[in-house]
Amino acid sequence: ARNGLSAELILELAHSEDNIIGIKDSSGSMSLLTRLLGNAPKGFAVVNGADEYGFQAFLAGSSGVVSGTSNVVLKLYRTIYDNVKAGKLDKAWAAQVKLEQACRIFEYGKKIAVFKEGMRLRGFDPGFVRPPQRELDAKERKALEAAHGTALMANGSMLWRAPEPIAHGRIIVVSAGTADVPVVDECLLALRAHGIAAD
Repeated sequence: ARNGLSAELILELAHSEDNIIGIKDSSGSMSLLTRLLGNAPKGFAVVNGADEYGFQAFLAGSSGVVSGTSNVVLKLYRTIYDNVKAGKLDKAWAAQVKLEQACRIFEYGKKIAVFKEGMRLRGFDPGFVRPPQRELDAKERKALEAAHGTALMANGSMLWRAPEPIAHGRIIVVSAGTADVPVVDECLLALRAHGIAAD
């Protein structure tokens, strides 16, 4: 992520090393993504990590996405993917325009506290950031709430509230210590974000 690997180096490794089977590209460069998709060997996965052009990446042939903004607007990204797969490009593009707006609201992942506050606005409790990061101050929270309200009025498809459960499940973790407890919490949060109640 943002490590500045050149297209030449990535493609050289992709063609010469059998155990390198893909890359997640978070460079923010559609030009680099294009070169990788157009020149990588068959079967080499190019996964997009920049939400600003998720629609374009899917159209170009990206095999998947790792999205930070989807922590808050999961339904929006799913709308893009489903409509691209269905060939409804006008609807997919309309959702991408909204996603780009969400990227700006959540500052492109620069501050985890912004994502966490967005989750709280959706009705989830994601916990708090750890030092050296800091929580949003009152002014920043107010600005985010105002942006969230504007976004919600501008496009009703932005999902800010926790969905009603559509299924129920149970997470069982076998562990020799307490290190996996935070992992369980993250699993619970992810399931609930998808409308699956779990305990």
